Amino acid sequence: MTIKTKETEYLTTKDVALITNHSQKTVTRWLEKGILKGYRIGSNGHWRIMPKDLRLFMIKHEIPAPDPENFPSKLRELILNCEASQTCWEFFQTKGEDIKKHTSKGCTNCLVYKVRALNCYALKEEVDHKKIFCEYDCSVCSYYIYLKDNGYLGE
Repeated sequence: MTIKTKETEYLTTKDVALITNHSQKTVTRWLEKGILKGYRIGSNGHWRIMPKDLRLFMIKHEIPAPDPENFPSKLRELILNCEASQTCWEFFQTKGEDIKKHTSKGCTNCLVYKVRALNCYALKEEVDHKKIFCEYDCSVCSYYIYLKDNGYLGE
């Protein structure tokens, strides 16, 4: 289902329909309306969707990630990687947490946000909290705890 080469990995409308639990026709409508980012290939104009674009779409539209165990291995790996690659602000948004409780200065001024870092906790250690506006200690942060509890930190 997922086509993977050295240079690119993308999804078909069939893949997206399976992951989002919607029909291929609905996925095509999302693409045609520009709600879901994708591109067309070939003379028939088949759609291709980058995994990151699907992940952002699912977060924005509050479509839960499916249980990876119900999918073929290539899609299972993609789903697990998408879940593990949420940024802190995406995580708080999907969990309905108020980001202002973590920072009084706002995400858009934070170095983590500006460089689109996935591992805010690692960046925080490297720059010794300078220009990072999250005021939480990582050990009590729900994002950090989630990643740690689900084995994404490699600890």
